[in-house]
Amino acid sequence: MTLQDYINSGLYNEKQINQLRLGTKFGTDLAKFSNPAFNWKQMREIRIGLRRGIPVFFYDSVELSHQTMREIRKALECDIFIVPFLDKGYNHLQLNQIIIALIDGISVESFQNPTYRWQHMKEIRMNLTLGVIDNLMVA
Repeated sequence: MTLQDYINSGLYNEKQINQLRLGTKFGTDLAKFSNPAFNWKQMREIRIGLRRGIPVFFYDSVELSHQTMREIRKALECDIFIVPFLDKGYNHLQLNQIIIALIDGISVESFQNPTYRWQHMKEIRMNLTLGVIDNLMVA
C-alpha cells in the first residue's frame, strides 16, 4: 500500500497519518507499524525502532503503552534484553529503573519485584550504585 492508500482508507487520524508520512520520508516499511489500532505515539515508537534497526517484534503490541514501548526500545538500543521482565507486570517507570541498573552493571535481583514502586526501586538502585548497601542486605 502507498501512503495515499492509507490516507484514503479513512482508518487513521491526522497524527497517525503524520507518523506514516515520516515513515515514508525515511523509507520505513509502513506495513510494519500501520495497524490503525496503534495510537500515534505507539506508531512513533515502532517507526523509530524500525529506523534504528531494532527488532520491534518485542514491543509491537497494541496492549503495550507507548511509554513501555519506549523503554523496551531504549533497552534494545543499548543491547539490554529486557523481555524477561515484560510478563511480570512492571510498568514503564519500573522498567526504566531495571534498564538503568542493567546498563550500569548493577544486579537487579534485589529490586526485581513488580510490587515495589519505581521510587523504591530507584532508591535501592542508587544505594547499590553508591555501595551503601549490597545485594545481600536488601530484602
